[in-house]
Amino acid sequence: MDSLRHSMNDDTMKLNYMSKMDSTPIHKYESLFDAQPIILNSNTSNYLINSHSDYLTYVIIFLIGSAALIWHFMPDRFRMIFSLKTESHYLRSVNANPLVQGNLITGFFAINYFISLGIFMLLFLSEFFEDLIDGYSIYEVLGWCYFVIGVFYIYRTALIYGISVIFNTSKLRKQQVRIGQNILFITGVFLLPIILLEVYTGFEILLIFAIVMIVLLQLIRLIKTFVIGKSISMFNALHIILYLCALDIVPVLVLIRMFVNIS
Repeated sequence: MDSLRHSMNDDTMKLNYMSKMDSTPIHKYESLFDAQPIILNSNTSNYLINSHSDYLTYVIIFLIGSAALIWHFMPDRFRMIFSLKTESHYLRSVNANPLVQGNLITGFFAINYFISLGIFMLLFLSEFFEDLIDGYSIYEVLGWCYFVIGVFYIYRTALIYGISVIFNTSKLRKQQVRIGQNILFITGVFLLPIILLEVYTGFEILLIFAIVMIVLLQLIRLIKTFVIGKSISMFNALHIILYLCALDIVPVLVLIRMFVNIS
């Protein structure tokens, strides 16, 4: 009897131990080979950013290195992007052949702009609009960011080319496209170090500073576009203001309205 009682007590202790083990919180692990527990809380979006910080770093470092190589080996073409000039011909110092950026250089800085802006939007949303992206993976959020960027870019390009065809202002259109393209390229290069610092420091002030700089660059583009439009006598100030509203202000207001409705 004593042995039976002792056996029952042992079983009861085991059951109690198992019940305590079953009641412990279940932790989520990054992988089968990493036993560090990750406590999921309301800050899930920041966890998603941190868990992919290495991949973001590789992309940003590659883009920064490529831009540095272009700056080192082709400084004249690199300066063209940061000149903010509307002239379509840049002459060499020896001959009179026009110096253009080239499809390869233009393609790289265009890709750099789209990649860096998409990642910046992801960081901005995760920092200030966490509830808006809660429940989505990082790839889904990035996909929506690039979708919005692509739609906005296609809309602006179609409007610029459509207006130039209607009013036969191809020369002014080329100048507007050039200054707008340079502003986008400058924005893309400027965002690279901001993204890298924000990923590893988490300072919100960096994102706010980037927003301020982006707004200033866009104001420069609007002023340059206004001056280009005033150079032709068939347009007055009211026409140009309406054009700029349709080109930039209306899409931004629509985007803000979408965010308000979603949130």
